[in-house]
Amino acid sequence: MKYEYMVNKRGKYVVPWAKSEDDRERRDRCFIDKFGVRPVIVSPDFWEYLLVENDVKVIEVECE
Repeated sequence: MKYEYMVNKRGKYVVPWAKSEDDRERRDRCFIDKFGVRPVIVSPDFWEYLLVENDVKVIEVECE
């Protein structure tokens, strides 16, 4: 799976809303496995706002 994320000024991992509850749970587990933290989930509008100040990164993981 590939997930977009950014690291904000406070060092928090920020992600956009997932398409479904299952996708969100799967992504959260992958972030906990990879980074040891649950990501901060933001609305599509706020994600667009954050794009102005932050670079988007992509994590590619194989999580169940």
